[in-house]
Amino acid sequence: KISTLNWFDAVIWSSAVKNGDCGLSDGSVEGDWRLPTKTELQVLTTGTEQVRSGTPGPFTSIQPAYYWSSTTDAIGTSFARDVSLGNGSVAGGGKTMPNDYVWPVRGGP
Repeated sequence: KISTLNWFDAVIWSSAVKNGDCGLSDGSVEGDWRLPTKTELQVLTTGTEQVRSGTPGPFTSIQPAYYWSSTTDAIGTSFARDVSLGNGSVAGGGKTMPNDYVWPVRGGP
């Protein structure tokens, strides 16, 4: 089932993803995956091969909604930046609100 999480649960869930979860067969272990930065999510929604709900490319179940990033919002530490995979817009969401989806990434920062 696809559902939204608050930011704190999104961080925990992302770090717990491993081989066998979500159809993965990559040999990953807990701690290999993480919540992406705002910039990493923005890269998905721009350029010639945009990944959005209307143009999912090789991905499935992309929601036309906001996805959490690991980037804290400049307005305060109780907010995090999120990116819409419906239209590519960037906003700030309250970390305690279970409104956003999660797209974990592997490697990098």
